[in-house]
Amino acid sequence: MQSATQNPLFLDEKELSIESQRAKLGERKKRQYIIENLGKTKANINLWISSLDLQSKPLEKWSTFDPPSLELEAGKTGNVTLIFDVPAYAEAITYNYEILIKAPLHYPDSPPFRRSQQLRVFQIQEDLTGFNQSEFIVQPATNASNPHLLNSGERLEVTVTVRNLSDRTDRFYLTCPDLDKHWYAIKYPESDLDIPGLVRETQGLELNPGQTGKLLLYLSPPRYTPAGIYNPTLRLISNNKSDAVMLDIIYLQIEPDDSLEVEMSPLVQTIPQKHRRFSNQAEFVIQISNEGNIEREILMRAKDLASMFTYTFAPCPLQTSPGTKATVVLVARLRRWKSWLRPFWGKGWEIPFDVELENANSFILAKTNKPPRVAPSLPPGRLIWKARPLWVISLIIFLILLGFGILLWKLLYLPPLPKISKIYPYSSEGKSSQKFQEDENTPVQLHWEIERLSQLSQLQVTAIDGEGQEASKATYVFNAAIPQSYTRKTSASSQSISEKLPSQSIALGKDNAEQVERVESREKVEKLQCISPRRELLSCDLSTTIEKAGKYNFRLELFPIERRSLLGFRKRSDRKIADAKKTDIIEIANPKKILQNLFFNRSVYQQATKEVIIATWDIFNIDKLKPLSTLQVLLTDRKNNAYKYNYKVEEQKASKTLSISPILEAQNSLQPPNLDCSLSSPKNLVCQVQINSIALAAEDYQFKIELSKNEKTLDTLESLNPLKIIPKPEPPFKISSLGVSQASGASPNSSSLLSWEIGNPKNLQSLTIKAISADGKSVDLKRYQYPNDLRQFCEFPRQPGESMKCKNVPTGILPQGEYSFQLVLETQSADGKTGTLSQNSGTVKVNKAPYTMEVKVNDQPVLPNSSSLYPIQFGLPVIFDISWVVKGPGSEGTKVELLPFAGEFGLSDSYRLTLSPEVMQQNLILQVSNQFGVLAKFPLSIQTYDPNRSVPSQSSPSEKSEGERRSPSTAEPSKLEPLEKPPVAN
Repeated sequence: MQSATQNPLFLDEKELSIESQRAKLGERKKRQYIIENLGKTKANINLWISSLDLQSKPLEKWSTFDPPSLELEAGKTGNVTLIFDVPAYAEAITYNYEILIKAPLHYPDSPPFRRSQQLRVFQIQEDLTGFNQSEFIVQPATNASNPHLLNSGERLEVTVTVRNLSDRTDRFYLTCPDLDKHWYAIKYPESDLDIPGLVRETQGLELNPGQTGKLLLYLSPPRYTPAGIYNPTLRLISNNKSDAVMLDIIYLQIEPDDSLEVEMSPLVQTIPQKHRRFSNQAEFVIQISNEGNIEREILMRAKDLASMFTYTFAPCPLQTSPGTKATVVLVARLRRWKSWLRPFWGKGWEIPFDVELENANSFILAKTNKPPRVAPSLPPGRLIWKARPLWVISLIIFLILLGFGILLWKLLYLPPLPKISKIYPYSSEGKSSQKFQEDENTPVQLHWEIERLSQLSQLQVTAIDGEGQEASKATYVFNAAIPQSYTRKTSASSQSISEKLPSQSIALGKDNAEQVERVESREKVEKLQCISPRRELLSCDLSTTIEKAGKYNFRLELFPIERRSLLGFRKRSDRKIADAKKTDIIEIANPKKILQNLFFNRSVYQQATKEVIIATWDIFNIDKLKPLSTLQVLLTDRKNNAYKYNYKVEEQKASKTLSISPILEAQNSLQPPNLDCSLSSPKNLVCQVQINSIALAAEDYQFKIELSKNEKTLDTLESLNPLKIIPKPEPPFKISSLGVSQASGASPNSSSLLSWEIGNPKNLQSLTIKAISADGKSVDLKRYQYPNDLRQFCEFPRQPGESMKCKNVPTGILPQGEYSFQLVLETQSADGKTGTLSQNSGTVKVNKAPYTMEVKVNDQPVLPNSSSLYPIQFGLPVIFDISWVVKGPGSEGTKVELLPFAGEFGLSDSYRLTLSPEVMQQNLILQVSNQFGVLAKFPLSIQTYDPNRSVPSQSSPSEKSEGERRSPSTAEPSKLEPLEKPPVAN
């Protein structure tokens, strides 16, 4: 049994019948079910079955769901099919199981919904009547869409009619496995005893064959049973066949009951109470009893007409379960701004208030289509506020007299003006000083102290140069509290003046509303820090921004807070100076030069050589470089293109010395050279850098050294005259050497190979190789584009002015003879001018190309200069299949011809020759050639004869001229093929 309010998922069989509970061995059985999502969210539902006993365990392996899981929206239904594939070897018994559904991701706290089922498996030849021997009917009839309505605590009488269809007397028992025992009672009919006049109550329904009987089932849900839909299973068991279990379901809907009882005590409270004289609150206790059968969440509020009190409920909202009681504490507190309304005399003020209850959620009862009822209105509570005691009235009179005296004093009093007690400059070491250096390490700092701090509105600091002009001015106003202590910033070697204590942030701001930042880092300069070490005393330190050399003094002016006495008898303006003081003359000297004495080993260098630029300079007062600084060396040409070399100057804490190391940066065009520095005195360095000029372009360069610290330049040093890099003269463009490394026919590749060297080929566009025969005939062999076509043969120059060297460049296959080679170079300069340059090699002898030919006539090999005899038959043409394979070096332009026929053939090819049926002789020549001439020949002759006559003597093809053959006799054109036909690829 499952309750609709307890589980958001529901499952029911689509069509419940006896036939759906039976299956044969080897049969596939399907049962249809409906699943409903009663929750408020979309759910992904898992389905499975579980056996109820050991003998039903195999059923889990036979079952599958289609689909295996189901996804349903809130309030939607879906269909699933439970499929049983019963094996033929299964045991023919009744299998008891239950179907479980659960949505673990969306309803993790809800238990699985369970539905008990059974499946009866029987033999194929088994008589089914034995299983259907009995039946029963339940009244009143219910279903999932029409459940029986029942109030909690009421009783439902269910009549079960049983008919024994078996051929034996049987006893039937009714059970409700899904219900607790206190939910139901079963009453079987009484039977007569053997003794007349006596009857007894049986523990079962005994029926003879064909007899019908009735038994009564009383369903009595407990009073606080939660409202919802219940579907208990009824199981009818036969005494004769215990495994023949008959099932049915009753659908019940327990109606919701919203009964609620509320009581508050006490109804009257007095404030302040005797044990709480200074407390303006009172407590009430509210008892709430849930007499219904639904979960209730109650909100409570209280109010009085005068809104004198605030009301707090604990707990609120209140959650109660059916049949439970809860206690809520109501605390009434007087509002703070209402305390002055307390009566001064009398019996006090009685304030009534009402308590209201309402539902916390929007739950709607299906029966009434309205929210659950709340309890009837409680009787109003009352709060009695007692009158004030007499001593309060006396205190009020005393305070009025005191205020009148203070008012008279305020009419005439004004506080004293603020005053400057001291002001003086000091250095970064914390010592009072009148002389400073134009350097970031020695800023001018002022210290002053001001008395009567509470009367100070703003102060103004003005720097005046030696000519009496204002160099700078700053005005500060007070906008927050002043810390009691801070650490004055000094140099790294000096000690702090006062210990730094936890305090508020800086308390001063400029008159343009910008907050003055308090800088804690030693590497930064604080603008202004002020503290108040004791009441009415202001102590400030200001780091000025005056850095330019010269003479200065500082003037401090104080402005008071604008005051006026009560009713304006006395007034004080905040624009009138309350006090002013000047410092003595402060002198800022010009900074000392750190970088000096730059000189070079030479002033002119040649490009693309190994000449080294050596620069030497001095660094004075190296303490200014500590603890960390940067040195940069720049070479800048006339186009402002710069080579930058950065070095890090860092103090080694262990040895108290400086280390200089290069800084590698991605944008540097050159690798930074080593910078060598050595001590010339305890405070000075002499540095030398060596820069290789091989990668520098031919330009005039300005040499510059820049020393910086904390992103601020300390000093720079430039060369007086530029360094000159003059270009290196280029070598002439010429053919240094040209030779034949291998003549054609000397090796299996049979191609002539040339080697050459060309000086300074930067303007070279293309190369042409020509062959010149002994008779002066010139033929172009190869043309190469520079440099793409020569990458596999040549070594290109790596630096400007170097030569290009090419080895074993192929030229092609030449006929036998004597040749010389000519190399023709075509150039184009940067301004577009073109030109040519040529050079001839020596004469070389070219051997005959090593070609071999294998020729077959009608698949019979023949020899060169041979003649073959073939018989003829008059009236039929003679067909010859000539095939060949030419072996030898292949090169561009090589072709194979079969003379006297037109066309070109492949190195391995064939040709079909058709002759007229008469005695004749055909001379053929297989020839290999290229653009330079004939490379190889294979002459042969084909001769036909009449077998009825004497065989003619074989003659050499040389006896006749090439292409000569006897004219064929006249024949019918329709029966003979033409003598010469176009080449046909085999």
